[in-house]
Amino acid sequence: MAWTDPHVVPPEAAGKRLIDYLKAHLLVVPVNEIGDAVTGTTSCPPDINIEGRAETRTDTRLAAGDRILVAASLEARLAAENRLTPAVEIALDVVHEDADLLVLNKPAGTHVHPVGKYRDATLLNGLVWRAGARPGNPWGAWRPHPAHRLDRPVSGLLLIARNATVSAALNELQQQDGLTRRYLAWVDGVVNGDRGTIDQPLGKDPAFEYRRAVVPVANGGQTAVTHWTVQERRDDRTLVTLDLDTGRTHQIRVHLASIGHPVCGDLLYARTPVAGQRGAFSATRIALHSWEVAFDHAGRRIELTAPPPGDFDTISTPP
Repeated sequence: MAWTDPHVVPPEAAGKRLIDYLKAHLLVVPVNEIGDAVTGTTSCPPDINIEGRAETRTDTRLAAGDRILVAASLEARLAAENRLTPAVEIALDVVHEDADLLVLNKPAGTHVHPVGKYRDATLLNGLVWRAGARPGNPWGAWRPHPAHRLDRPVSGLLLIARNATVSAALNELQQQDGLTRRYLAWVDGVVNGDRGTIDQPLGKDPAFEYRRAVVPVANGGQTAVTHWTVQERRDDRTLVTLDLDTGRTHQIRVHLASIGHPVCGDLLYARTPVAGQRGAFSATRIALHSWEVAFDHAGRRIELTAPPPGDFDTISTPP
């Protein structure tokens, strides 16, 4: 078997388990692929070992100067199976950065994670590059962990933890309502009233598996709560701010559509899809923007805003 150039374990990593070190630094290989790459599977021999050791296990303790070998074929195999996260140099709009996390202003039309045919132009590809990985060198200083989701056609602020510990802390903040995320949206139609709350459980749309819908809890729906406040009314549209008590997939988009005011430009929820025509209802840009985040971090309060892009006020839903 051919191997890439050995990766030398630094002194500060001595005593760490191999699996933990790989998850933190072997960036182009997704975390859920690393265990099998060390142990091998019934159809594939191990792709990772430590030079000179008779046996390499996931719980092997590292020593300073250990030389970790990665099979040259691993990246090619994962790429062929659409399971690689290649490092790609992509311009990132960094709003905040410190030793533990980054906050990015995500452009609309960009995926956060590689998915389907979108494998090499996502934010995660650019973050893996920023962390030090390169074509031919899968290693980096830190692994990016997106702390929440933003759909492809949505723009705005996105938190990225630089290690698993901070990722877990941000998740705990969200569970305890310690992370505030506020959104701006232009919606179709003139909204009655100045503020309100949508409390409707959400689940998979039984008719279209790629959509979400209001689904009773008894049928598998999950609690979802969205608060809205009107900021401006203009002709046949309304600008609202949105605060979430929960973070379900497509929550804002489904909730607003459920009250008759879908997000401008959101074909997926402004219309009823037709079986077999999924692509016709996708959009690269909708009038939904992650505008503000606020949270406590490293003993201080962080409050960040990102103004919406220049075309935000002009996005409309085609007839």
